[in-house]
Amino acid sequence: MTPECNSLLSIIMDTESKTGSEIPRKPRGHEKTDINVAWIFAIVVCLAVLGLALHFITAGLLGQLKQKPSPSDAWMPRVAKTSSNELSFPRLQVSPPADLQAFRAREQAELNSYGWIDEASGRVRLPIQQAMKELLQKPLPVRSGPNADKLGPTSYELRQQWLPQEKPKK
Repeated sequence: MTPECNSLLSIIMDTESKTGSEIPRKPRGHEKTDINVAWIFAIVVCLAVLGLALHFITAGLLGQLKQKPSPSDAWMPRVAKTSSNELSFPRLQVSPPADLQAFRAREQAELNSYGWIDEASGRVRLPIQQAMKELLQKPLPVRSGPNADKLGPTSYELRQQWLPQEKPKK
């Protein structure tokens, strides 16, 4: 059996198919069995209560996390230490701003102090200001042209030696 419809088109089609007989009229309007308002209201209330509960649960967890001290490098697995008395795995960076400040302080100390670069060969490190003053007094040597002091063949001369000589055209 086919379910009947309340549309005007089905009524017209029924009148054309049933000629001469009386067509029963169906009442117009909405069907009262489509939705249950009490269920929709209950679902909306449950969602609101669930949202508030999640809000307060999250606030409580964040409050507990704020009370804990900031993380430190307390995670120390049982790993054999290397000969330089450091662990053989990458360590966690606990405080990046403090590490950057210490790195910059080491760099500035190295730039502004004397020290050995290679003690065996006698190379030393000068403070940057002292090195700039000495460079102004005795500048670096500069070439005036390609291979001006003839320490060896130029790249052009090397290419000419290695390229096969062209035979003159007759």
